[in-house]
Amino acid sequence: MFGITEKIRSFAFWNIDKLKGGKINRHFGEVKSFLINPDILSTQEIRSKHLEDLLLHAQSSTQFYKDFEGQGFENFPIIDKITIRENPEIFQSENQNFIPYKTVVTSGSTGTPFSLKHDKRKSYRNTADTIFFNELAGLNLGQRLYYFKIWNLVNKKNKILQYMQNIVPCDVSKLDDQTIPDIIKKLNRVGRGITPSPSHTTTHALARGGFS
Repeated sequence: MFGITEKIRSFAFWNIDKLKGGKINRHFGEVKSFLINPDILSTQEIRSKHLEDLLLHAQSSTQFYKDFEGQGFENFPIIDKITIRENPEIFQSENQNFIPYKTVVTSGSTGTPFSLKHDKRKSYRNTADTIFFNELAGLNLGQRLYYFKIWNLVNKKNKILQYMQNIVPCDVSKLDDQTIPDIIKKLNRVGRGITPSPSHTTTHALARGGFS
């Protein structure tokens, strides 16, 4: 159900973004265009330009990718989080000292926590991505979200932010047969849930036919 309070949250979010220049809305429109109309020439040209700019940035400002200067994407090596975690300095842009950024950390729900840095443009894009893919999953901006992950002091949201974003944190490391049924009842009644991996709640619900 998309009630009055959810509509107010959505209205407030987009109007605040508009007052700040509409950056998130522009990214949202681009993401939507890329995924809904991937074969349109203008879309392909924009995507190609973005990739070209990203490769050039990596080659010109990071120690690791300087060895691939002048090469195309197909020649870039496949790497994983372990490689980056063990050698973070060679992947960091030399421009980071001149551009404001924030450090974000994954919860580690599916492994070891992983930290990386987002500048403002990346933060806007990440927010736009989240809104778009949530909508594809049936979750509209402003609706209550039960967020299943490992919550800790690093990624914990304060009560005010939880209320503004309409998020109910659910720590997967603390779920048991006593707490799960109550969460399932709430999900059936008022909310949607998102989890980074098949959770105890999902397993419990499927085993007992708990979701309506």
